[in-house]
Amino acid sequence: MLSQAFERAVAAGDLLPRERFRPFPDAADREGWSAVDPEAARMWLAEAEAYAGFAWPALTMQLYATYAKQGVIMDYLHAYWERRSALGTLLFAECIERQGRYLEQIVNGIGVICEETTWVVPHHNGRMKRSGASVPDEGDHEVELFSSETAALLAVTAYLLREPLLAVGGERVLARIGTEVRRRLLEPFMEFDDYWWMGFADDKPLNNWNPWCNGNVLLAFLLLETDEPRRVAGIRKALRSLDEYIRRFPADGCCDEGPMYWGGAGGALMRALELMQRATNGRLNVFAEPLIGEIGRYYYRVHIHDSHFVSFADGDAKLTVMSMAYLYGKRIGDEALMKLGATAPFCRPDRYQWFIPSTLLLDWFAREEINRLGASAPYVRDAWMADRHVMTAREREGSARGLYLAAKGGTNAESHNHNDIGNFIVYADGLPVLIDLGTENYTAKTFGPQRYELWYVQSAYHNVPTVGGAMQMAGEQFRAEEVACALDAAHAELRLEMAAAYPAEAGIVSWRRKLRLERGKGNDEGDSGDGSGASIVVDDTFALERPAVVDYTLMTPWQPLSDGIGSFVLAPEVGRPVRLGFNADALALSWEAIPLADARLRRNWGDTVYRVILREKTAVLQGRRVLLIEMA
Repeated sequence: MLSQAFERAVAAGDLLPRERFRPFPDAADREGWSAVDPEAARMWLAEAEAYAGFAWPALTMQLYATYAKQGVIMDYLHAYWERRSALGTLLFAECIERQGRYLEQIVNGIGVICEETTWVVPHHNGRMKRSGASVPDEGDHEVELFSSETAALLAVTAYLLREPLLAVGGERVLARIGTEVRRRLLEPFMEFDDYWWMGFADDKPLNNWNPWCNGNVLLAFLLLETDEPRRVAGIRKALRSLDEYIRRFPADGCCDEGPMYWGGAGGALMRALELMQRATNGRLNVFAEPLIGEIGRYYYRVHIHDSHFVSFADGDAKLTVMSMAYLYGKRIGDEALMKLGATAPFCRPDRYQWFIPSTLLLDWFAREEINRLGASAPYVRDAWMADRHVMTAREREGSARGLYLAAKGGTNAESHNHNDIGNFIVYADGLPVLIDLGTENYTAKTFGPQRYELWYVQSAYHNVPTVGGAMQMAGEQFRAEEVACALDAAHAELRLEMAAAYPAEAGIVSWRRKLRLERGKGNDEGDSGDGSGASIVVDDTFALERPAVVDYTLMTPWQPLSDGIGSFVLAPEVGRPVRLGFNADALALSWEAIPLADARLRRNWGDTVYRVILREKTAVLQGRRVLLIEMA
């Protein structure tokens, strides 16, 4: 797809040479930068003031070694990200103000980053892991997320501030950027074809690494490479790799990594496509391709309300809406995606997170259009992503009021997988009721052989049954079968056979789960959206090889309140409570509080979550159990 379009663009002479490629206004374009929203400009200038006398944090060998020795990564990442956030914030403040106040600190930032032993972070450092070392070597240059994002930041810095940097440092500062980006990123990219994320070595599924790394490589080649044949060759290779990503993407557009990773997956793909469209006078334009449209539409199909998204596995459930969705929607001609993107707040710097300059620049120079649209989230009624078995459904189109259900089948070999076949989440009036926890901050264990020892990855901490003490297992063979979805004005229903998700020792002959949202009477156009009569039904019918005790887990951020025999209530601090009814003759109700010590889980769910267990009172061989969920 992309490779063919690129060859046509090159043949037609439409690839802009480096000196004519102007994807964004540079600092000298005062008319261009005057378009930055005044409120956003004030916010960024205020942030930059904090860095005026900034002491650049050290990235010591000992800090790097804590990963190999203790499995700890966040201390190193915080210092690593802080350097890049400081440089990026000062860069954009200088472009807004253009008075030279921040140039010395910008040069300092360029210097310290260029002097780092490696841009590759410890948990991605393949050479170090293969050697058994705990500290990096000067030759540890690989193309991965962090190294490529660093190169992109420096390339954008050189592009936006070329003349001011020449004035304060002569050619040396710009030359240093070019030298370091080439040897740390562009040369390894051209030398090796076996980076797993490229898609050249095998036919395995690819994830966000592919468009994220390739997009940054494209930006660096387009802005920095002075040898035109090498520039063309580098762009060609990156587009071939992106073609592999697109070829393997499911036709339904579903990002199995979740909406948090969509920014580095579908969102990064959009950034790369937008970059190439601008670099070829519009010749390389594939936004009309059906799959490209579906990848974008995924983002609003999993939006619940405000900052709440449907997130299974490792992602965060609470996210800031990304403004890039507006431009993506504009390119594919989808008003719903434009509306969701238009709800995004101004991008603001985060000292201890990724600093992605292309995302910020796309936001700033589309903000006037976004403000004119002045839209609200689309709140689509329902969606079915058949390839990845993900269903989302709310009571009525255009409103967050009432009950919301999302559920999944799939396999236990998805990217960032948790063992969660048949898992579901429930929201009420846009607030969480039954949840998927997500993940703690990453450590060495997160992606190592001990991953499934982590409690929040195990099926016993998802809204699925544990059978005779046996939990679901990880692997492609542990999957949902006989999956079917039905959506209409009255209801949304997902049906699946879950037996294959469990190991043989669970002794499951069949476990059929039906998850159904009855929209009730409150879904007609123009009504209040209170969802009178609406309900969610979780209906399990099972047969076992031998009698076993079964636990049905329900994870919630709210402390359960007993509500008589056979029901309990989950009540958010603000909003209407939800009542859950069950068969009290067969099931015993209990729950445990789980204090959350990890900062990432606390950001999503607060200090404590609760694990509700409905346990069979006696060992059972077969049966049917129904959970009824209604607004109280």
